[in-house]
Amino acid sequence: MQPPNPQPSIVLSELAHELRTPLTFLCGAIDLLEMEDGASSPLLAQMRQSVWGIVRLLDNAVLYEEFAQGDPGANVALHTQPIDLKKFCQKLLAEIVPPEQLPLVETRWPEAEILLQIDRELLRTLLGNLIANAVRFSRPEQPIHLSIHQDRSGIALTLRDWGVGIPLEEQRQVGEPFFRASNVTHRPGLGLGLSLAKRCAKILQSQITLVSQDGKGCAVTWSLPTDVFSRTL
Repeated sequence: MQPPNPQPSIVLSELAHELRTPLTFLCGAIDLLEMEDGASSPLLAQMRQSVWGIVRLLDNAVLYEEFAQGDPGANVALHTQPIDLKKFCQKLLAEIVPPEQLPLVETRWPEAEILLQIDRELLRTLLGNLIANAVRFSRPEQPIHLSIHQDRSGIALTLRDWGVGIPLEEQRQVGEPFFRASNVTHRPGLGLGLSLAKRCAKILQSQITLVSQDGKGCAVTWSLPTDVFSRTL
């Protein structure tokens, strides 16, 4: 009697885990090379972005498979920890935005530290996909703005780009798995990024809203209530 075949989701998860370890090691090696050189090399920066791009694809595939098993969040165990949101965003921008476009990224946020008690991996998937989309659908010479507003009600993080935007008649479909607007079919991508970001936001008891015009870019806002991120700080 043959043993039962493992579920595809389990195989994918194990494969992603096995691949993630050497990829993370490669990123660490790149960091060491930069430290030895004493300066950031465009080539090393591109290498790091390529490696983290593969890691992000693997993480997206695993998370999508988990969500596809049932209700988003039902099978996801939260592992919260203190996160400095500004430093977290700076690290993601350095990993995702091409070196030649990084000087065009403008950040606006409070001077004070913004500390969240939150699941790091879900936050990484959420913000990483939003940043990657802003880069993917913009031209290299176009700016990207990242702003954070905090008040008593919570935090609002907005990513604004001036890329291709989304046609009005297609905006209802935004966030559906594998949906791609008709004006971006020539660009690389699977149409999973925003869908996964929205599902992560739901698990984190937050929400994502989008405002867009065809040919005039997008403004995507992630809103997190104070009572959610400060429960155990």
